Amino acid sequence: MISHSKICHGTILFICTVFFMASCDLLNSDEEEKDTPFVANFTNYWLSEDAEGFIVISDMQGQTLDAATWSGNTRIEFESVSDSRIIVTTGTRDAYSSTVYMTSNCYVKPGEWTWKGKPHFEYEGSATLQFTNEPQETGWYLISGHDHYEISDMPVQNHYFPLSVTEDDLYFMISPDEGQSYLWIQDIIPGETRTVNLTNLKSPHSADFSMPLSSHFFTYFLGYQTVGKYYDRSFYLGSHEMFGEEAVTSHGVTYPVETTDIRTQIVIFDGPDHWAGDYWSFYRYGQVPSAYEQINADFTIVNSQPDSFQIDITGAVDNVLSNWVGYSGWTQVRWRVFTNPNYTTFALPRMPDSIAISYDLPHSVQFSLKNVEIMDYPDLDSHEEVIETLFQSDDYFFDIATDGVLIRTKQDNDSAQSNSSATNTPKILKQNDPMIPIP
Repeated sequence: MISHSKICHGTILFICTVFFMASCDLLNSDEEEKDTPFVANFTNYWLSEDAEGFIVISDMQGQTLDAATWSGNTRIEFESVSDSRIIVTTGTRDAYSSTVYMTSNCYVKPGEWTWKGKPHFEYEGSATLQFTNEPQETGWYLISGHDHYEISDMPVQNHYFPLSVTEDDLYFMISPDEGQSYLWIQDIIPGETRTVNLTNLKSPHSADFSMPLSSHFFTYFLGYQTVGKYYDRSFYLGSHEMFGEEAVTSHGVTYPVETTDIRTQIVIFDGPDHWAGDYWSFYRYGQVPSAYEQINADFTIVNSQPDSFQIDITGAVDNVLSNWVGYSGWTQVRWRVFTNPNYTTFALPRMPDSIAISYDLPHSVQFSLKNVEIMDYPDLDSHEEVIETLFQSDDYFFDIATDGVLIRTKQDNDSAQSNSSATNTPKILKQNDPMIPIP
């Protein structure tokens, strides 16, 4: 049996080192500097109680204005800052490895920000499923519950499925040679043994969408029971990758009646190297779209060096993300940097000594650029609204931006050739590519 984790499972925490913009004249002349307090609220176990994180605020020249470390839920009140735009960074170490995750939000307004952790769930135990009246056809089956799914070959008899809530629904889908069918198993309790009669299998709903002629694509689907609540329980419905010479014009998904909304992820690759190359992607929440949508923008990486990063964008976008990787001994550092699309020239600064030493962070010039993404959110109008939705709204991001995100991603090849450490740096693969803007 092969076990998988959902692409978006758990809370992915990222560290933000500090950035400064290469040009000192980036501040708008019509924005007056005035003393504004910066308050950071960390709620809903954005950081687990047994982990420690750090937050740094800096000016646009990379000078540290203030910094703090914390664990669990907390409220941090910094001294007032006179800068009208600052850089906010957070960070933490993976509890299960030596990896440090970093996230930076650049060219943003000071004020009161709230980091909202996603719902926190613990392992509650396993349920035993005893399947009877199995179909005669050979095939494979999928069992999907909250925060977990498993795929295996037929036949099945007793199956032990882990649960992360005290009462869970399970989606069972079987794909024999003659077609797919499913069963919705309700109210499973940890420790329970449930007999599941497979003569009650139903035919699923299906939906198709058109896409540009392409022989290289990836699709991924999650189902939800509650409309507009995309951070609660979800169910893995399936995925598909196609690489070859035959072009396709459409693709589809089957799903149970009980899932009212779908998270549709579509990735169109520029060439046969798929995840190692450039691609366009589209994420949407709600009904399965009738057609693939492509961002009406593109960009060029002008300079991929960590001390003089620069890109040129054509078209209007809401957010820019650059992914960096660095090493210090056994420590791997993955650094995601979000910035306003009007301010895409900056350098990676050195972290404050106390944090750099504590987290064993490499110097900024040791980082290598892995890829860059530009993003457009159909529900939002600007980078300012992205930040406000993330940090000032009481709602979670994709409960508001339900039309999802359109993304253009390009890998950086120049950096891999110019930075000697890049040859030993694993690529940021598809499990990190659904760029849900977690603060």
